[in-house]
Amino acid sequence: MQRLKHGAGFVVCFIFLFIAAAAWAQVGPRPLQKPESKATDAVRIRKFVGAGRQVLEKTPEYRSSGGSAMKPRGDWAQISVTFDTEPEWIDELVFQYYVMTLKVVQGKRTYSLFKASVKYGDVERGRNHLSCVYLRPNTLKRYGDVVAAAVEILQNGKIVAAESQTEGVSLPDQWWTNPDVVGKEFVTVRDGYLLERSQTPFAFINVDDYEVPR
Repeated sequence: MQRLKHGAGFVVCFIFLFIAAAAWAQVGPRPLQKPESKATDAVRIRKFVGAGRQVLEKTPEYRSSGGSAMKPRGDWAQISVTFDTEPEWIDELVFQYYVMTLKVVQGKRTYSLFKASVKYGDVERGRNHLSCVYLRPNTLKRYGDVVAAAVEILQNGKIVAAESQTEGVSLPDQWWTNPDVVGKEFVTVRDGYLLERSQTPFAFINVDDYEVPR
């Protein structure tokens, strides 16, 4: 009798996990979700591009005296934030990025969650400041397409603005802090993959348009 109870419990747990994973998936892309932003007068997010095919950017081309490239240009995922600041100067802003990808292999869905923290100093008052992070082409090939992303902007340790986008999956608000999402067995947290702009081939393109990290 005890063996039957244990076996039934295992089956119930397995079915629950399967249903939870399937519930995230939706057929085809849908409009990006845009939860209400946390914002103050000091910092305001103007635009956030974080999910779907709109994040893809080809490897930039540089002219040189060397030979021509042997491989086609790869697709990078660029997660970008356009924001405004009101104070004359802000000593430091910290951007916390969260990016989720989905890979389907033989009908099995697996999710990867990538994290990165970027610090900017001496941020001058102005509009259309830019910040971004990237996933390499091979990272996308291995771990799948970007289906969700979020950013939190911190000043003096407090969140002053936040934004999130999803495409093709249904996630709760503030999913990146929700243990019912990030704690699931089919979600793997991967550190060290998200790259700041200066670590990529995009580093020397329109340099003055982007904030410089500390």
